Amino acid sequence: MKEASLHQGHATIEEIRKALGGDCEWVTRRLLKRKGKQFPAREDIARWHEEPPDWFLLEKQKRSSAKAKNQAGKVAIVCPGCGFSIEVKPTTARHQKDWEGLYCGRGACDYEPPRSAGMVTVIGHNAVGSFTGWRHEFPSDEQIASFTKARDLAAAALAIQPGSPVQLTLNNLVAPAGTGHHLVTFSNGWSTGVTIGKDGSVEIENPLVAAGLHRTVHDRNELGITVRTFTHAISHTAANGTQIPVKELRCWYLVDGTFHPLTEEQTFEAHCIDHESGEPIPPEPGVRYRDAYPVDN
Repeated sequence: MKEASLHQGHATIEEIRKALGGDCEWVTRRLLKRKGKQFPAREDIARWHEEPPDWFLLEKQKRSSAKAKNQAGKVAIVCPGCGFSIEVKPTTARHQKDWEGLYCGRGACDYEPPRSAGMVTVIGHNAVGSFTGWRHEFPSDEQIASFTKARDLAAAALAIQPGSPVQLTLNNLVAPAGTGHHLVTFSNGWSTGVTIGKDGSVEIENPLVAAGLHRTVHDRNELGITVRTFTHAISHTAANGTQIPVKELRCWYLVDGTFHPLTEEQTFEAHCIDHESGEPIPPEPGVRYRDAYPVDN
């Protein structure tokens, strides 16, 4: 009640702004206090629209002069995508030299920096004023490793999708050996389990490895491939009582995107003869060497 009676009959700050023309949001209680002006009565502001008070005219002129001075010498920057422009101080505009190009980056603009083969595009938000800057750089070793990992993770996510190209490649490689569990090993050290269901489904233990195989085929690189198929027959019992199943082993050389199957004799030689000394190596226990079959990709 005390606050209400204090301002009873006085104009509000909104009423004062309206009386002064309506476009003077900068007129605040703090400004009135700084000017030493009390809140006028409502009847006192009725004529302000036609005859503004002196303190208002002086403050408005002061602000207009400051704005004009601030705008003087500014540099215009125009978005190449939509034509939107801003004006910035020369000290801000000099940062343009740090970038190959600038664009507004607004949602209404669909501009994208051009791509350059073998280069990465560095993006800097608010690089010059509100504009986004871009430039091309050669990727570092860390960036290349990061890009490769991201690509493999994306491919691995696709690998687990039914009917994906990765699953098709593994299915063509493994399924002819029969349903059940298979261990696919590559000469570069990769290894993954693959299970072929009776309904033809493909379950990949390590999707990253599967994606790497598909990329190797696509890039036409060379790779040695071994598929061990676990059968229901028991080869022997380990010392700890574990029964070791018989495994059928088949091999391929992947060259220029084509799978070249090895015969039983070639597979045996590859695994049971030391290529440096020519001396025989004891065969892997419980392994039957088999002719590899043609693989489509």
